[in-house]
Amino acid sequence: MKKTLLLLLALSLLLTACAKKPDDACADGSCSDAYKDGTYHGESQADEWGGKVTTDITIKDGKIVEANLKNLLADGSEKDENYGKAKEGATNQGLYKIAQEAVKNSKEYPKLLIEKGKIEDVEAISGATVTFKSFTEAVNDALKDAK
Repeated sequence: MKKTLLLLLALSLLLTACAKKPDDACADGSCSDAYKDGTYHGESQADEWGGKVTTDITIKDGKIVEANLKNLLADGSEKDENYGKAKEGATNQGLYKIAQEAVKNSKEYPKLLIEKGKIEDVEAISGATVTFKSFTEAVNDALKDAK
């Protein structure tokens, strides 16, 4: 009985040691995440306020080397230092500050995409989560043509 248990234990250790590791599963390049070189454009669907995000992504040697983000209002203009200001009357300074923080934070997304290499590894930044969802959609739209 002891010999059988020892034999089963040794066999299970041997099989575990010889098993293909997840990192080795794609070593032959058959399931590569590499993209075709080029520049690709993508855009999100309109959000609940009619705005959307567009991006241009440049791939070199199968990796993302450049990316940008244009955060557009419903009228097609880019969100800038006036985003969050009232068109008429007094501007609510609290809402304006929140809107400007969102614009500032969303500018980090292209840098993070280049650094991480894929959108799935980029995390949303507090205060810019709506833009993150739209940026993710735009990136996926652009990269569908790069595969």
